[in-house]
Amino acid sequence: MAKAKEIAMLGEPLGAKEAYRIGLVNKVAPPEEFMEEAMTTAEELSKRSAKAIEAVKKISLIAPQLDKSSALDLELVFLPSYSRDRRERYT
Repeated sequence: MAKAKEIAMLGEPLGAKEAYRIGLVNKVAPPEEFMEEAMTTAEELSKRSAKAIEAVKKISLIAPQLDKSSALDLELVFLPSYSRDRRERYT
């Protein structure tokens, strides 16, 4: 997070390879392969539980603002429904 803040504050350009190297992005693709790669990722996400993805998105936004104990408590709020949904997917 500190590196992302530094990049934002300095406003210096950052190439795709450097963004990938420091973990700011998950994937890098040449322009001609970008849409294919994006569609492949979207297809994979569409196979996942919508409830689980929603829970991950909510936790990802809130957890960094919490202390460790509160973040773990938050996870317990979402974990039961995620686990139940995951079990249903594989049965």
